[in-house]
Amino acid sequence: MTTRIKLRRDSASNWETNNPTLALGEAGYDLTNNQIRVGDGNLGWNDLSPIGGSANRLVNGENQVLLN
Repeated sequence: MTTRIKLRRDSASNWETNNPTLALGEAGYDLTNNQIRVGDGNLGWNDLSPIGGSANRLVNGENQVLLN
């Protein structure tokens, strides 16, 4: 059985404009900068530090993050 986990995802400009507060442990993926930020339940997106990013995309053709 295959399990698929989908992260909350959006462009950098939408993350920055909306500045949502991610729940404790909730991950958000920045499609523009290839970064993941994990919420603490208190801070908005703009105040969270990214935990990843590289020149390689983590997204497949369906715009889904792949965690293999």
